[in-house]
Amino acid sequence: MKVTLIDTHTHLDFADFDADRAQVLDNCLALGVQRMVVLGVYQRNWQRLWELTEANPALYAAFGMHPVYIDEHRTAHLNELGDWLTRLKGHPQLCGVGEIGLDYYVEQPDRARQQALFDAQLQLANDFNLPALLHVRRSHADVIATLKRHRPKRSGIIHAFAGSREEAR
Repeated sequence: MKVTLIDTHTHLDFADFDADRAQVLDNCLALGVQRMVVLGVYQRNWQRLWELTEANPALYAAFGMHPVYIDEHRTAHLNELGDWLTRLKGHPQLCGVGEIGLDYYVEQPDRARQQALFDAQLQLANDFNLPALLHVRRSHADVIATLKRHRPKRSGIIHAFAGSREEAR
């Protein structure tokens, strides 16, 4: 039986990969990773993320605003996120809204602002019938409560889940 490997969490759009991105992609494919999801974390990289995805059929894009970069996010970026999702609706390489969520590990997290951004992006995931690709760090209870409120239409992925068995249910 042949196994299809999918890396559900990459940031290949980051400048850190500029020098060896092609080699990294080639190595992944050679090792049997057939698909990779590139998650957006801030508005300034969405164009780069999409150009990278379009250039390689093994890549799939998710657009979002990561809670760690909360100071970079602007209200207008939510509108732009909606525009990207509208423009790419139905495209086979658009696979989700992410990386989104709550991060209470950072020093003095702006919980209210993170929550508002998370709510808005979950709503977009529902509006466009896309999975949410979640970042959850020291915020399990609030993320669970938010998911219960929004009742996502599609299953998603929680990155680096470190909660309990009960929280996973």
